[in-house]
Amino acid sequence: GWLGAALAALALALTSAALADAPRHSMGLFLLPVAAVALVGVARLPRLRAPASRPEGTVVEWVGGYLTLLLAGGIAYRSHPDLAAVLIGAGLVLGGAALRGDRPDRWRRALLWTAVLAEAGGIWIMVWLTGVRVLEAYTLPLAALALVAGALELRRHPQMSSWMVTGPGIVAALAPSLAAAVASMQAQPLRQGWVLLGGVAALLFGSRRRQRAPVILGSAIAALGALHLLSLAGPWLVLIPTGILLLYLGGNYERKRRDLARIRGALDRMR
Repeated sequence: GWLGAALAALALALTSAALADAPRHSMGLFLLPVAAVALVGVARLPRLRAPASRPEGTVVEWVGGYLTLLLAGGIAYRSHPDLAAVLIGAGLVLGGAALRGDRPDRWRRALLWTAVLAEAGGIWIMVWLTGVRVLEAYTLPLAALALVAGALELRRHPQMSSWMVTGPGIVAALAPSLAAAVASMQAQPLRQGWVLLGGVAALLFGSRRRQRAPVILGSAIAALGALHLLSLAGPWLVLIPTGILLLYLGGNYERKRRDLARIRGALDRMR
């Protein structure tokens, strides 16, 4: 049946790798097409789309798809370049499987974020092998992939909260850089500028698109980045804007309370 077909395809891929004199740690790459066909191609066959054939489709998915991807990763584990290629390929396969419209939302979302992590892991290994040790070279690819995943989710669910759509991407892009800048306690103009500009950009984007997560995260990150810059010039300088802000708020308490109520109402109306 379908189980035998999946196992035969797996054996054929490994046999092809052996006949091609592929190194043992590269044989996992030959398994990626099998997983792609099992997770994306076979499921589109009319024979397996019928409700009565769902158990057979599940067998094909798990044996020909998920278990094959795990086997590919295990084969490539000892070779970093091959492992990076397998992870990137697995991410593409899982992402394609997540785009199928016949899956439950929870399972489809799990596949999508697993694809994001696999792609990010492959990119991280490649970046590490090139000798790059800059933090942002690792966080920005993850942030970009998270934003793509959020955009795909938003297309399917237009009313989804911005905390799920853009929140993970913003946190991945800016929070590690902010933490690294604060922990270093030294001037890092490029990183500090990136944190400030990124926070302001997120704030402006959220205000324009009426999304709560970018507004709150962007404001918090930009404010913390600015305070960190002031603290580098001298810890006592932080007290100057703080004191001015307290005097200003105290002198305009009633009006500011009404303004805060309006801001809170605007945030409540955002996604």
